[in-house]
Amino acid sequence: MTALPHIALIDRPPPDRPGMRIRLVGEEIRNERFGYVRGSLVENLGVILWYRDHLVARYREAFAEAAPSFEAVRVFHEFRRIAYNRLILPLNSDGTAADILMVATVNVNPPQVRLEPEDHLA
Repeated sequence: MTALPHIALIDRPPPDRPGMRIRLVGEEIRNERFGYVRGSLVENLGVILWYRDHLVARYREAFAEAAPSFEAVRVFHEFRRIAYNRLILPLNSDGTAADILMVATVNVNPPQVRLEPEDHLA
């Protein structure tokens, strides 16, 4: 398995502008229906509002902590169980605050299982 299709780069917003911009998103995690595409703001992802709120909170926390994290994320809805692993690596250019998050996401479900608007985190 190659890594690049599973990687996203998220920019820290400048102090004078809101928004964490998706600088790059790999083909395995890009989701046009949800808006998780290159150039979008994480705060503007709109179809699944609870998941947008989850990503905003998690990415803000990662920028603030500036420390690597590994997470096993589980989503349950009716008969579907969606599971993926996420590695977040804060990157910086000057040795201080993180400028970019490198987010690697690997779905551990069969390929036909996708996150849908009616799903919920558990």
